[in-house]
Amino acid sequence: MTLSRGLLALVATVLAAAPTTLAKSVQPKTLPTYFKLCERDSANFSECIAESVNLLRPYLENGIRPFRIPPLNPLSLEEVSIDEGMGPVSINLKLTKLSVEGGQNYKVNSVRPELENHKIHFSIDLPLLEMHGDYEMDGRALVLPIRGKGKADINVYNISPNATLIGKPVYRNGVKYMELEDFPVSIGPAKLVKLNFGNLFGGNKQLGDNMNRFLNDNWKEVMDELRPIIENVVSAFLISASKGIFHTVPFDSLFPETKSD
Repeated sequence: MTLSRGLLALVATVLAAAPTTLAKSVQPKTLPTYFKLCERDSANFSECIAESVNLLRPYLENGIRPFRIPPLNPLSLEEVSIDEGMGPVSINLKLTKLSVEGGQNYKVNSVRPELENHKIHFSIDLPLLEMHGDYEMDGRALVLPIRGKGKADINVYNISPNATLIGKPVYRNGVKYMELEDFPVSIGPAKLVKLNFGNLFGGNKQLGDNMNRFLNDNWKEVMDELRPIIENVVSAFLISASKGIFHTVPFDSLFPETKSD
């Protein structure tokens, strides 16, 4: 299974909402009071990062102005798509004008920092990801053809993404920043997936209802096909939630060394 031009459109959408290179630096004294700094040479550095990221959850819905983080519930994406795969449910699917809810309800369980390589690894729980938008689909489910164009609702329950923040060192006016380059995500199984595709088979209600029922009865196979879309949606959320922080807060302010007595 390969990702199509939808991935490029998704990345372009995220970058369009990201801070520009003219953004002013945020210094420790001007950071939001709820933003927890973590000393990089402390014994509990990993636990501190997890706590700091979890503390941001209530503020992501409406955005965080000092970091130029836009409102993230819902997260809006122009397009995400997958090409036809080889499994029992094999489809070409394009989702457009996508509205994604629930990303801000993540919980970071563990963190493995790798600052020497400008990476941070996260283990996350996400109870529910709701995706609503327009779709175009063509393919097959077992031996049955499936095609349609209309509105789609996809709810994914209880996934546990592993994600890696990948940065690079950037110096502006002699000050080091760890700019975000990518945030790849991998997910395992879901607890449940619920789907509804409207206007299947040109609006034939009987065929459409039967196909939606079949897809929901076989949601595990559908999940295998949708996994690249879900991973890229979660990645887009994480990029939108973190890019501004790393762009505006200098590395030594974001991860200070322990103050000596």
